[in-house]
Amino acid sequence: MRMKKTRIVRVTLVGTEKTYNMTMRAPHHNYFVNGILSANSHSVAYAHVAYQTAYLKANYPEHFYAAVMTYMADDAAKILKYASELRAQKIKMLPPDINESGPGFTPVEGAIRYGLSAIKGIGQSVVNPIIEARKERPFTSIFDFAERVCDKGVGKRAMESLICAGAFDSLKPASETLHKWRAALLATVDRAIECGARKRRERNSGQVGMFTLVDETETVGQHLSLQSAAAWTQKELLAHEKASVGFYVSGHPLEDFVEKVALLNCKTFADLAGAEPNSHVRLAGVVSDFTVRNTKKGDRYAFFRLEDLTGAGVKCVLWPEALKSKGKDAADDALLLVIGRLDTSGGSLPTIVCDEVSLLETARIPARHFGVSYPTARTETQSLLIEFPSEADITEMCEKVAQTLMAYPGNCDVFLELCLPESNVKVRLRPGQAIKVSSAQALNDGLKQAGVHFKWVDSLTANKREPNGRTNTL
Repeated sequence: MRMKKTRIVRVTLVGTEKTYNMTMRAPHHNYFVNGILSANSHSVAYAHVAYQTAYLKANYPEHFYAAVMTYMADDAAKILKYASELRAQKIKMLPPDINESGPGFTPVEGAIRYGLSAIKGIGQSVVNPIIEARKERPFTSIFDFAERVCDKGVGKRAMESLICAGAFDSLKPASETLHKWRAALLATVDRAIECGARKRRERNSGQVGMFTLVDETETVGQHLSLQSAAAWTQKELLAHEKASVGFYVSGHPLEDFVEKVALLNCKTFADLAGAEPNSHVRLAGVVSDFTVRNTKKGDRYAFFRLEDLTGAGVKCVLWPEALKSKGKDAADDALLLVIGRLDTSGGSLPTIVCDEVSLLETARIPARHFGVSYPTARTETQSLLIEFPSEADITEMCEKVAQTLMAYPGNCDVFLELCLPESNVKVRLRPGQAIKVSSAQALNDGLKQAGVHFKWVDSLTANKREPNGRTNTL
């Protein structure tokens, strides 16, 4: 059957008639039956594809989501949406890895490895030399990485994005904290690029360096010495991660406040769809896109997006009076408790007109919940008491504890308790006013890894002098 192009001059409605499938000998799928265009065979084909897709999603979710996220790699909003679905199905999202990740998302058992091409600032021209270089052997350090790929289109900005996204985490020594590791790597980028360029020049010119005749394994330690840098806080680590990936991979700032949000009687973002217009609501989330503008009268007002754990968000507005009196805590990446009015006059997307915003960490729990005990619901009257074992190496342990405390700044006081076996005296020390911590669960986990005993106590109890000891301040 030969098809001819026909110009449509007029379309007239003539009613409804049945259509029929017919067996066609030609490879054409669309055909006319009694003057009506019939494409019923397409319905069967699409239904078959839909069934295959549903079967893949139900039985092989890692492979399904890896394929979909690879296809949508350029759409950060879609990636965030699918990452939230992964979390709901208890499928882990692993950070990118210079030795494991491919250009797209890679399925592994119970998890999906983030693709290199989905990192901001990383294009195919950067990914190709990385994959080609590691075919010879895996990368062993940032210096090894810079020497082998920095002359092939991988520059400083690309290395910084890889570090912030966690692509070098698999090279981290077991004794190093993630916060210290990424901070040191970022501080070492310039030196690593310089060392890599020097090694390539020496190799290309045939020069014999001082250590060239020595076994390579004897000099590898020189390449692993990183620049000294202060450990990132948990907030800084997640902020760098979000800037390079588009969302939080290794954690989420709100994870430590899930129970507190529930006790604060906050609505979920999904609840807003069924809430009454102009009703007062309480929401908790992370601030993004914080912007300050001026009204026609010259008064300053602000608007921002508040996001929850799933990545869903709602627009919030702080008008001049609220911004001046109650909006001092509003800023990008701040964890806020927002109290305001639900405004639906702008269309389908609701807006919260804020009456008050406050930091989630210091938000007061209603009095009826004061008897509830949970690790992240610290009130301003609680302090952290750390007890050092008498038989431990205090110097080494103090260094680990100090790094952990500095990573989680907040408003809770810290006290250290030491036992002096020679004089049978227990001394309680306060490490200065500068060290105050938050009540994050990750802080508790870090202190457990450091090997110390600790407990959260009432501030009045922390300041009391024990019968067999005394309280000092460093």
